Amino acid sequence: MNWLEPSSLEEALDVLRANDKVFLYKHSNRCGVSQFALKRLSAVTPVPGETWVWIDVVNSRPLSLALAQELGVRHESPQLILVSKGNVLSHTSHSGVHEETVEEWRTNHFSA
Repeated sequence: MNWLEPSSLEEALDVLRANDKVFLYKHSNRCGVSQFALKRLSAVTPVPGETWVWIDVVNSRPLSLALAQELGVRHESPQLILVSKGNVLSHTSHSGVHEETVEEWRTNHFSA
């Protein structure tokens, strides 16, 4: 996975607003569930036009919390949020973060 790792709210919002298909993943390296979710996401093959964003909720807690407020999605980790042009299309957390969710969202939101 080729992750973007924004370092500020402005940088993150620029990415979220400028792209049609953004998968925003919030990860905690202190959480076993996050480790399992990351392993499951490693089975995902990104497709052209997708942007994958990584937020480390431990080292970037203020950014993670600001994004939660900005997007109107309660902060959790692990958490996966699908954003298109700054609008939240779907979100899930904990055991919902896995490769099948990504495939489902691709089908539901981007299939012609």
